[in-house]
Amino acid sequence: MAGTLPSSRTSTLEVLLPGGQWAPVTVTLTDRQLTLVAIPLPNQHSGLPTTMDSFSMKSDPGMGLPVAGLQTPPPAAIGTERIVIIYKEDGGGLGISIKGGRENNMPILISKIFQGLAADRTRAIYVGDTIVSVNEESLLSASHDEAVRVLKRTGREVKLTLKYRHDMQAYFNKSGDPSTNTLGKRVSMENVGWESKHPLDVSPNSNQQSSPSDTKCIPLTLSRVTLNASSTEDIPVGSVARIISIHSPDALSSCVLRCSDPQTTAGWFNAIHKNVQHANSTAVRELNRRTDREFIKLGWVEEEPRFKPAFMAVSSDEIALYEAAPWDTADWSAPCRTSQLIFTRVVPPLSPKQSLVLHLRSGTLTGVVSQRFRLDSLSDCAQWARGITDAADAAMSRLKVISVPVSWRDSAHTLTIHYEEGFTLSDTRQNAVAFRLPFERLVSSWDDGESKLCLEFNPSTPFPPGALGAVPTGALGTAHSGPTNFQLILANNPKPVVFALYNFLSAKLNRLGIQCF
Repeated sequence: MAGTLPSSRTSTLEVLLPGGQWAPVTVTLTDRQLTLVAIPLPNQHSGLPTTMDSFSMKSDPGMGLPVAGLQTPPPAAIGTERIVIIYKEDGGGLGISIKGGRENNMPILISKIFQGLAADRTRAIYVGDTIVSVNEESLLSASHDEAVRVLKRTGREVKLTLKYRHDMQAYFNKSGDPSTNTLGKRVSMENVGWESKHPLDVSPNSNQQSSPSDTKCIPLTLSRVTLNASSTEDIPVGSVARIISIHSPDALSSCVLRCSDPQTTAGWFNAIHKNVQHANSTAVRELNRRTDREFIKLGWVEEEPRFKPAFMAVSSDEIALYEAAPWDTADWSAPCRTSQLIFTRVVPPLSPKQSLVLHLRSGTLTGVVSQRFRLDSLSDCAQWARGITDAADAAMSRLKVISVPVSWRDSAHTLTIHYEEGFTLSDTRQNAVAFRLPFERLVSSWDDGESKLCLEFNPSTPFPPGALGAVPTGALGTAHSGPTNFQLILANNPKPVVFALYNFLSAKLNRLGIQCF
């Protein structure tokens, strides 16, 4: 991603405020920053149509008719559709005002209820109710004007299907009084998201200057972006497919955005995710400049089976996992868990369902350790897999050689695996070579997971002169047929040797331009 240009875009989304309310904001994405500017909550003075129920002159708030206070419905009425029958007086109206409509990307909402009129007398209608239908005629996709026409042609008995939704309450305050209503006022962004940028973010455009209370600039470097909320608490059913969550590098703060539809959500998620990756690649270069280690890739993953977020750092010699992005030198040197690259391999997915899973296996002295991490996209998973494989190949080419004490034919030997020269088995006491064979002669290897390691070589062609070294004549066949396998006993679990052998082969294939993972 370092070679691609970051995205930039601007549009109107919604942000989740503390307390569970949603508020409209103008969101602008730049290379390393997300800027949120609050939009005045809509009213008749801000461009969002608000229409009185004008079936009676008594409905005119300008005539002094009091507005009913904002009441909270009982829990059973929240989030479920309910039917309310209203009986209008002769010559009277419903006694409500509405706002919203298709052109505003909002449902038809009841914005005011006038005291003493028909709707108020039911004691079952609330400010903030969505009008789902009127006399069985749906208003879910109606424009504001269409809703007005439907309401005006109702008779004395009106059947309303209503639904109270918490996410619509950002447009109303608790007083219900137009003179003190928050409609038309900008929402404060002070408690949304975070401001402190990560120390590796040295870009001037992410420095937090004094900003108005209705503006929040969120730095993206080393942040975590998730599609849909990690927790659906305070998020209405049906909204999850439109949720993007951006989490701070220290995992202590978050900013939750909601888009108008799944397509818009996917576009914004991909753009933010791309910019985070671009910012992270810059952070890698800055980190390498400040430390004596070489880091390859930084970013967030979700570890299975509980999908717990973890910050992963791939360096030239290991994979390190942290609970949050490290903030200083002490943090970088104290990971929760590490895996040495020379003993770790990437397991390719076995089915399409596993395509978004990064599967790592490491050979340790206690056996094989398997780790699975879920990523957000196929390209993201492929980049992590390629980055780890390339880093492991580079580590093996630098390492060049590993040696391990073994027992062969009840005698102490040393098995040496060399990046260029292949396998050498030497007698420790006699300082003699039992065999020396190149990688291309290896047919297979297997182990019992405890102490035994078997190396099988191709006997179809003669072993080169001197390849068998000090192997006694006739002990394992002639020089032309050669021994088919060597069974070696190790003092510890052979898995680290097996994984190092695999990575030596992978590095050699990678040098030839053949990808292996």
